[in-house]
Amino acid sequence: MKNMLITSALVAIFCLAAMTTAAVVRKDKGQNQIKDGLVLTDLWKRYTAANKADRPKEMMAVLDTIVSKAKAERLHYDFYTSASQKVVVAGNRDWKQRDEYSAWLDKEVDEYAEPIVTFHHNLSKESPASLTDFVIVNKARLQAARNGAFYDDGLDDLWTGMVKDDYEYALWFLAVIKRSEKAMSLLSEYVGDSYPKAAYLEYRRMVDKDYKSNDDGRAERMAAARAFSDKYAGSAMSLYGKALVLRGQFDSLSRVGESSAALRQAQGPAVPVAESAEATEQSSSTMVRPGSPTIEASYKTLYNACSQAEKERLSYSKGIDKEIAGKVNDFKQLMESLDRKEMGISFEKGAAVLALRNLSKADVEFVMDAKNAKPLIRKTVNNPKKSFYVQ
Repeated sequence: MKNMLITSALVAIFCLAAMTTAAVVRKDKGQNQIKDGLVLTDLWKRYTAANKADRPKEMMAVLDTIVSKAKAERLHYDFYTSASQKVVVAGNRDWKQRDEYSAWLDKEVDEYAEPIVTFHHNLSKESPASLTDFVIVNKARLQAARNGAFYDDGLDDLWTGMVKDDYEYALWFLAVIKRSEKAMSLLSEYVGDSYPKAAYLEYRRMVDKDYKSNDDGRAERMAAARAFSDKYAGSAMSLYGKALVLRGQFDSLSRVGESSAALRQAQGPAVPVAESAEATEQSSSTMVRPGSPTIEASYKTLYNACSQAEKERLSYSKGIDKEIAGKVNDFKQLMESLDRKEMGISFEKGAAVLALRNLSKADVEFVMDAKNAKPLIRKTVNNPKKSFYVQ
Protein backbone atom coordinates (compact mmCIF):
# COMPACT_ATOMS: atom_id res chain seq x y z
CA MET A 1 0.00 0.00 0.00
CA LYS A 2 1.31 3.43 -0.96
CA ASN A 3 2.49 5.73 1.86
CA MET A 4 1.82 3.08 4.47
CA LEU A 5 3.74 3.08 7.76
CA ILE A 6 4.16 0.00 9.91
CA THR A 7 4.35 0.52 13.64
CA SER A 8 4.72 -2.21 16.23
CA ALA A 9 4.44 -2.59 19.97
CA LEU A 10 6.48 -5.49 21.26
CA VAL A 11 4.77 -7.44 24.00
CA ALA A 12 8.04 -8.53 25.55
CA ILE A 13 9.96 -5.58 26.96
CA PHE A 14 13.72 -5.74 26.71
CA CYS A 15 16.72 -3.64 27.49
CA LEU A 16 20.35 -3.68 26.47
CA ALA A 17 22.70 -3.90 29.41
CA ALA A 18 25.64 -1.55 29.12
CA MET A 19 28.98 -3.12 29.84
CA THR A 20 31.47 -1.06 31.74
CA THR A 21 34.75 -2.35 33.03
CA ALA A 22 36.73 -0.50 35.64
CA ALA A 23 40.26 0.33 34.64
CA VAL A 24 42.99 -1.57 36.45
CA VAL A 25 45.99 0.48 37.44
CA ARG A 26 49.03 -1.07 39.04
CA LYS A 27 51.62 0.96 40.89
CA ASP A 28 55.09 -0.49 40.69
CA LYS A 29 57.19 -0.44 43.83
CA GLY A 30 59.74 2.32 43.86
CA GLN A 31 57.92 4.41 41.28
CA ASN A 32 57.73 8.13 42.03
CA GLN A 33 53.99 8.60 41.78
CA ILE A 34 54.19 12.34 42.48
CA LYS A 35 56.33 13.20 39.47
CA ASP A 36 54.75 10.71 37.10
CA GLY A 37 52.41 13.21 35.48
CA LEU A 38 51.75 16.94 35.62
CA VAL A 39 53.62 18.34 38.62
CA LEU A 40 53.30 22.10 38.16
CA THR A 41 49.65 22.04 39.13
CA ASP A 42 49.37 25.70 40.19
CA LEU A 43 50.64 26.88 36.83
CA TRP A 44 48.33 24.49 35.02
CA LYS A 45 45.38 25.92 36.99
CA ARG A 46 46.37 29.37 35.77
CA TYR A 47 46.52 28.06 32.21
CA THR A 48 43.08 26.45 32.54
CA ALA A 49 41.60 29.69 33.87
CA ALA A 50 43.09 31.68 30.97
CA ASN A 51 41.78 29.10 28.52
CA LYS A 52 38.25 29.30 29.94
CA ALA A 53 38.42 33.10 29.74
CA ASP A 54 39.63 32.85 26.12
CA ARG A 55 42.81 34.86 26.72
CA PRO A 56 45.34 33.35 24.27
CA LYS A 57 48.14 35.79 25.11
CA GLU A 58 47.93 34.88 28.78
CA MET A 59 47.74 31.20 27.84
CA MET A 60 50.97 31.48 25.87
CA ALA A 61 52.65 33.36 28.72
CA VAL A 62 51.74 30.67 31.25
CA LEU A 63 52.86 27.92 28.87
CA ASP A 64 56.21 29.69 28.44
CA THR A 65 56.62 29.70 32.21
CA ILE A 66 55.76 26.00 32.46
CA VAL A 67 58.18 25.10 29.67
CA SER A 68 61.03 26.99 31.32
CA LYS A 69 60.37 25.61 34.80
CA ALA A 70 59.87 22.05 33.54
CA LYS A 71 63.14 22.18 31.60
CA ALA A 72 65.01 23.42 34.67
CA GLU A 73 63.54 20.74 36.94
CA ARG A 74 63.51 17.95 34.31
CA LEU A 75 59.77 17.44 34.60
CA HIS A 76 59.32 15.46 31.41
CA TYR A 77 55.54 15.34 31.16
CA ASP A 78 55.06 18.99 32.12
CA PHE A 79 57.67 19.96 29.57
CA TYR A 80 56.25 18.04 26.64
CA THR A 81 52.61 18.80 27.42
CA SER A 82 53.21 22.54 27.70
CA ALA A 83 55.54 22.72 24.70
CA SER A 84 53.17 20.80 22.44
CA GLN A 85 50.22 22.85 23.69
CA LYS A 86 52.02 26.01 22.60
CA VAL A 87 51.86 24.73 19.03
CA VAL A 88 48.11 24.24 19.35
CA VAL A 89 47.45 27.66 20.89
CA ALA A 90 49.66 29.45 18.37
CA GLY A 91 47.99 27.63 15.49
CA ASN A 92 44.54 28.53 16.77
CA ARG A 93 45.52 32.19 16.93
CA ASP A 94 47.09 32.19 13.47
CA TRP A 95 47.22 29.03 11.38
CA LYS A 96 50.22 30.42 9.50
CA GLN A 97 52.27 30.09 12.70
CA ARG A 98 51.64 26.37 13.13
CA ASP A 99 54.59 25.27 10.97
CA GLU A 100 56.88 27.73 12.73
CA TYR A 101 55.92 26.46 16.16
CA SER A 102 56.04 22.83 15.04
CA ALA A 103 59.66 23.38 14.01
CA TRP A 104 60.24 25.07 17.36
CA LEU A 105 58.83 22.02 19.17
CA ASP A 106 61.10 19.67 17.21
CA LYS A 107 64.10 21.75 18.27
CA GLU A 108 62.99 21.90 21.91
CA VAL A 109 62.55 18.13 22.07
CA ASP A 110 65.97 17.53 20.52
CA GLU A 111 67.63 19.88 23.01
CA TYR A 112 65.74 18.39 25.96
CA ALA A 113 67.19 15.02 24.95
CA GLU A 114 65.09 12.72 27.12
CA PRO A 115 64.56 9.37 25.35
CA ILE A 116 60.92 8.81 26.37
CA VAL A 117 60.03 12.37 25.31
CA THR A 118 61.77 11.98 21.97
CA PHE A 119 60.16 8.58 21.42
CA HIS A 120 56.69 9.92 22.21
CA HIS A 121 57.20 12.97 20.01
CA ASN A 122 58.33 10.91 17.02
CA LEU A 123 55.60 8.25 17.13
CA SER A 124 53.75 9.83 14.22
CA LYS A 125 56.88 11.04 12.45
CA GLU A 126 59.17 8.02 12.23
CA SER A 127 58.78 4.52 10.83
CA PRO A 128 58.55 1.51 13.19
CA ALA A 129 62.04 0.45 12.07
CA SER A 130 63.51 3.87 12.86
CA LEU A 131 61.77 3.99 16.23
CA THR A 132 63.01 0.51 17.10
CA ASP A 133 66.57 1.51 16.26
CA PHE A 134 66.17 4.56 18.49
CA VAL A 135 65.01 2.36 21.37
CA ILE A 136 67.97 0.03 20.94
CA VAL A 137 70.47 2.90 20.95
CA ASN A 138 68.87 4.44 24.06
CA LYS A 139 68.20 1.15 25.86
CA ALA A 140 70.22 1.96 29.00
CA ARG A 141 68.57 5.33 29.62
CA LEU A 142 65.11 3.97 28.87
CA GLN A 143 65.66 1.10 31.30
CA ALA A 144 66.70 3.56 34.02
CA ALA A 145 63.34 5.37 34.10
CA ARG A 146 59.63 4.74 34.28
CA ASN A 147 57.49 7.64 33.02
CA GLY A 148 54.03 6.12 33.10
CA ALA A 149 52.28 9.34 32.12
CA PHE A 150 53.57 8.79 28.58
CA TYR A 151 52.13 5.28 28.34
CA ASP A 152 48.63 6.35 27.25
CA ASP A 153 49.10 5.71 23.54
CA GLY A 154 46.62 2.95 22.80
CA LEU A 155 47.90 0.09 24.94
CA ASP A 156 45.51 -1.34 27.51
CA ASP A 157 46.21 0.06 30.96
CA LEU A 158 46.25 -3.46 32.40
CA TRP A 159 49.48 -4.16 30.54
CA THR A 160 51.05 -0.71 30.79
CA GLY A 161 50.46 -0.96 34.54
CA MET A 162 52.79 -3.96 34.60
CA VAL A 163 55.51 -2.33 32.49
CA LYS A 164 58.62 -1.88 34.60
CA ASP A 165 60.46 0.80 32.60
CA ASP A 166 60.38 3.03 29.52
CA TYR A 167 62.33 0.50 27.47
CA GLU A 168 59.74 -2.21 27.99
CA TYR A 169 56.92 0.22 27.27
CA ALA A 170 58.51 1.35 24.00
CA LEU A 171 58.89 -2.26 22.89
CA TRP A 172 55.29 -3.08 23.80
CA PHE A 173 54.06 -0.11 21.82
CA LEU A 174 56.16 -0.95 18.78
CA ALA A 175 55.29 -4.64 18.93
CA VAL A 176 51.53 -4.30 19.50
CA ILE A 177 50.53 -0.96 17.98
CA LYS A 178 53.15 -0.63 15.23
CA ARG A 179 53.46 -4.41 14.71
CA SER A 180 57.24 -4.35 14.53
CA GLU A 181 58.54 -7.92 14.39
CA LYS A 182 61.97 -6.76 15.53
CA ALA A 183 60.47 -5.09 18.59
CA MET A 184 58.40 -8.21 19.21
CA SER A 185 61.57 -10.33 19.30
CA LEU A 186 63.36 -7.88 21.60
CA LEU A 187 60.36 -7.79 23.90
CA SER A 188 60.18 -11.58 23.99
CA GLU A 189 63.80 -11.68 25.16
CA TYR A 190 63.18 -8.96 27.73
CA VAL A 191 60.10 -10.44 29.43
CA GLY A 192 61.31 -14.04 29.13
CA ASP A 193 58.75 -16.60 30.27
CA SER A 194 57.20 -14.44 32.99
CA TYR A 195 53.45 -14.78 33.39
CA PRO A 196 51.30 -13.13 32.17
CA LYS A 197 53.52 -10.98 29.94
CA ALA A 198 54.91 -13.88 27.90
CA ALA A 199 51.40 -15.29 27.46
CA TYR A 200 50.00 -11.96 26.33
CA LEU A 201 52.87 -11.51 23.89
CA GLU A 202 52.09 -14.95 22.46
CA TYR A 203 48.44 -13.95 22.19
CA ARG A 204 49.38 -10.77 20.31
CA ARG A 205 51.47 -12.77 17.84
CA MET A 206 48.47 -15.00 17.22
CA VAL A 207 45.81 -12.32 16.73
CA ASP A 208 48.06 -10.00 14.72
CA LYS A 209 48.99 -12.70 12.22
CA ASP A 210 47.67 -12.12 8.70
CA TYR A 211 45.18 -14.92 8.10
CA LYS A 212 43.52 -15.51 4.75
CA SER A 213 40.05 -13.98 4.54
CA ASN A 214 38.40 -17.25 3.56
CA ASP A 215 37.18 -20.41 5.28
CA ASP A 216 40.71 -21.84 5.50
CA GLY A 217 42.02 -18.67 7.11
CA ARG A 218 39.18 -18.55 9.60
CA ALA A 219 39.70 -22.22 10.46
CA GLU A 220 43.42 -21.61 11.01
CA ARG A 221 42.66 -18.69 13.32
CA MET A 222 40.13 -20.73 15.30
CA ALA A 223 42.59 -23.63 15.65
CA ALA A 224 45.28 -21.26 16.92
CA ALA A 225 42.86 -19.75 19.44
CA ARG A 226 41.86 -23.19 20.73
CA ALA A 227 45.51 -24.21 21.06
CA PHE A 228 46.26 -21.03 23.00
CA SER A 229 43.31 -21.61 25.32
CA ASP A 230 44.37 -25.21 25.94
CA LYS A 231 47.99 -24.21 26.61
CA TYR A 232 46.97 -21.75 29.33
CA ALA A 233 44.08 -23.79 30.74
CA GLY A 234 43.56 -23.04 34.41
CA SER A 235 44.75 -19.45 34.11
CA ALA A 236 42.89 -16.30 33.15
CA MET A 237 44.91 -15.94 29.95
CA SER A 238 43.03 -18.94 28.56
CA LEU A 239 39.95 -16.70 28.46
CA TYR A 240 41.52 -14.68 25.64
CA GLY A 241 41.60 -17.78 23.44
CA LYS A 242 38.10 -18.88 24.43
CA ALA A 243 36.74 -15.44 23.60
CA LEU A 244 38.18 -15.66 20.09
CA VAL A 245 36.72 -19.14 19.58
CA LEU A 246 33.22 -18.24 20.76
CA ARG A 247 33.12 -14.98 18.80
CA GLY A 248 34.32 -16.91 15.77
CA GLN A 249 31.48 -19.40 16.19
CA PHE A 250 28.95 -16.57 16.52
CA ASP A 251 30.27 -14.91 13.36
CA SER A 252 30.16 -18.22 11.51
CA LEU A 253 26.53 -18.81 12.46
CA SER A 254 25.69 -15.24 11.46
CA ARG A 255 27.20 -15.77 8.02
CA VAL A 256 25.09 -18.89 7.56
CA GLY A 257 21.98 -17.05 8.67
CA GLU A 258 22.58 -14.19 6.25
CA SER A 259 23.66 -16.00 3.13
CA SER A 260 22.52 -19.61 3.09
CA ALA A 261 19.76 -20.39 0.64
CA ALA A 262 19.37 -23.72 2.40
CA LEU A 263 18.52 -21.87 5.59
CA ARG A 264 15.76 -19.97 3.81
CA GLN A 265 14.26 -23.27 2.66
CA ALA A 266 14.62 -24.81 6.12
CA GLN A 267 12.73 -21.88 7.61
CA GLY A 268 9.78 -22.78 5.45
CA PRO A 269 7.37 -20.50 3.65
CA ALA A 270 6.29 -17.24 5.18
CA VAL A 271 3.10 -17.57 7.22
CA PRO A 272 0.38 -14.93 6.54
CA VAL A 273 -0.55 -12.88 9.59
CA ALA A 274 -3.01 -10.26 8.42
CA GLU A 275 -4.14 -8.32 5.39
CA SER A 276 -6.69 -5.61 4.76
CA ALA A 277 -9.17 -5.53 1.90
CA GLU A 278 -7.14 -2.83 0.22
CA ALA A 279 -3.96 -4.80 0.78
CA THR A 280 -5.55 -7.88 -0.73
CA GLU A 281 -6.43 -5.96 -3.86
CA GLN A 282 -2.78 -4.94 -4.19
CA SER A 283 -1.49 -8.46 -3.35
CA SER A 284 0.08 -7.17 -0.16
CA SER A 285 0.09 -9.21 3.06
CA THR A 286 1.97 -9.58 6.33
CA MET A 287 3.75 -12.80 7.24
CA VAL A 288 5.95 -14.27 9.98
CA ARG A 289 8.75 -16.69 9.20
CA PRO A 290 9.86 -19.33 11.74
CA GLY A 291 13.53 -20.05 12.35
CA SER A 292 15.76 -22.99 11.45
CA PRO A 293 15.84 -25.75 14.11
CA THR A 294 19.41 -26.70 13.18
CA ILE A 295 20.77 -23.17 13.46
CA GLU A 296 18.71 -22.58 16.60
CA ALA A 297 20.30 -25.58 18.30
CA SER A 298 23.74 -24.25 17.40
CA TYR A 299 22.92 -20.88 18.95
CA LYS A 300 21.71 -22.59 22.13
CA THR A 301 24.94 -24.57 22.31
CA LEU A 302 26.91 -21.37 21.84
CA TYR A 303 24.95 -19.64 24.60
CA ASN A 304 25.66 -22.50 27.00
CA ALA A 305 29.36 -22.39 26.13
CA CYS A 306 29.42 -18.64 26.81
CA SER A 307 27.66 -19.21 30.12
CA GLN A 308 30.26 -21.77 31.18
CA ALA A 309 33.10 -19.48 30.10
CA GLU A 310 31.58 -16.60 32.08
CA LYS A 311 31.42 -18.81 35.18
CA GLU A 312 35.08 -19.64 34.71
CA ARG A 313 35.92 -15.96 34.29
CA LEU A 314 34.23 -15.11 37.58
CA SER A 315 36.14 -17.91 39.32
CA TYR A 316 39.41 -15.99 38.96
CA SER A 317 39.14 -13.93 42.12
CA LYS A 318 42.72 -13.32 43.21
CA GLY A 319 45.90 -11.64 42.04
CA ILE A 320 46.81 -10.88 38.46
CA ASP A 321 44.37 -13.48 37.10
CA LYS A 322 41.52 -11.49 38.64
CA GLU A 323 42.74 -8.34 36.89
CA ILE A 324 43.06 -10.14 33.56
CA ALA A 325 39.63 -11.76 33.87
CA GLY A 326 38.15 -8.38 34.73
CA LYS A 327 39.10 -7.12 31.28
CA VAL A 328 37.30 -9.92 29.42
CA ASN A 329 33.65 -9.06 28.74
CA ASP A 330 33.16 -11.06 25.53
CA PHE A 331 31.13 -13.88 27.07
CA LYS A 332 28.63 -11.60 28.77
CA GLN A 333 28.28 -9.47 25.65
CA LEU A 334 27.64 -12.54 23.50
CA MET A 335 24.98 -13.81 25.90
CA GLU A 336 23.31 -10.40 25.89
CA SER A 337 23.31 -10.42 22.09
CA LEU A 338 21.85 -13.92 21.95
CA ASP A 339 19.16 -13.00 24.50
CA ARG A 340 18.21 -9.74 22.80
CA LYS A 341 14.58 -9.34 21.73
CA GLU A 342 14.10 -7.81 18.29
CA MET A 343 11.63 -7.60 15.44
CA GLY A 344 12.63 -7.01 11.85
CA ILE A 345 10.40 -6.03 8.94
CA SER A 346 11.14 -6.66 5.27
CA PHE A 347 9.10 -6.78 2.09
CA GLU A 348 9.03 -9.70 -0.34
CA LYS A 349 6.84 -9.68 -3.46
CA GLY A 350 4.33 -7.25 -2.01
CA ALA A 351 4.26 -8.95 1.39
CA ALA A 352 5.46 -7.45 4.67
CA VAL A 353 7.50 -10.12 6.45
CA LEU A 354 7.91 -9.89 10.22
CA ALA A 355 10.93 -11.66 11.68
CA LEU A 356 10.69 -12.11 15.46
CA ARG A 357 13.83 -12.74 17.49
CA ASN A 358 13.37 -14.18 20.99
CA LEU A 359 9.73 -13.05 20.92
CA SER A 360 6.69 -15.31 21.17
CA LYS A 361 4.40 -12.58 19.83
CA ALA A 362 4.18 -8.89 18.93
CA ASP A 363 1.34 -6.38 18.59
CA VAL A 364 1.33 -4.87 15.09
CA GLU A 365 -0.50 -1.90 13.62
CA PHE A 366 -0.68 -0.72 10.00
CA VAL A 367 -1.29 3.02 9.76
CA MET A 368 -1.69 5.35 6.78
CA ASP A 369 0.96 8.06 6.45
CA ALA A 370 -1.49 10.80 7.37
CA LYS A 371 -2.16 12.97 10.39
CA ASN A 372 -4.47 11.38 12.98
CA ALA A 373 -4.95 8.36 10.75
CA LYS A 374 -6.59 5.36 12.37
CA PRO A 375 -4.95 1.93 12.15
CA LEU A 376 -5.98 -0.04 9.08
CA ILE A 377 -4.96 -3.26 10.79
CA ARG A 378 -4.30 -4.02 14.44
CA LYS A 379 -3.33 -7.58 15.18
CA THR A 380 -1.21 -9.74 17.47
CA VAL A 381 1.41 -11.70 15.56
CA ASN A 382 2.27 -15.03 17.14
CA ASN A 383 5.52 -16.92 16.71
CA PRO A 384 4.48 -20.52 17.44
CA LYS A 385 8.03 -21.83 17.12
CA LYS A 386 9.26 -19.53 19.94
CA SER A 387 12.73 -20.06 18.54
CA PHE A 388 15.91 -18.95 20.26
CA TYR A 389 17.75 -16.08 18.52
CA VAL A 390 17.03 -17.14 14.92
CA GLN A 391 14.36 -15.13 13.10
